[in-house]
Amino acid sequence: MLIFTIHEKTYTLRGFFGEYLCFPEGILLMAGYPGDPYAPSTDMLFLDSFLNKKWERYLGRSVWFKYYHDGKIILGDGCVYWIEAETGNFKYFCPKTGLITDVKERGCLSYVATAEGCSLGSVFRKV
Repeated sequence: MLIFTIHEKTYTLRGFFGEYLCFPEGILLMAGYPGDPYAPSTDMLFLDSFLNKKWERYLGRSVWFKYYHDGKIILGDGCVYWIEAETGNFKYFCPKTGLITDVKERGCLSYVATAEGCSLGSVFRKV
């Protein structure tokens, strides 16, 4: 278990490695077991500006922060997850072959490049 303490409030997440990230909508706490093939998971907790829980997610995959774009938190490692910072709702894309090498946001489209595709291989349309 990993313990985060922010302004005398304590939050516990499952994992031995963690990080926190600040966004206009609040703070994302993440913990997991990177590199452990027997415990691939990510535990997330999103806090509002008053440090109250806004949403939480547990993914049975080990994914980590890639970047933030237009209110969406983008996580990846084998698959790409787009998480709405406000609500915690998410969509994901997992390529059938190849490792993900890059993700680009262009308006309402996300381009996911894989090691076995061309430079902008797969397209995921967000609704």
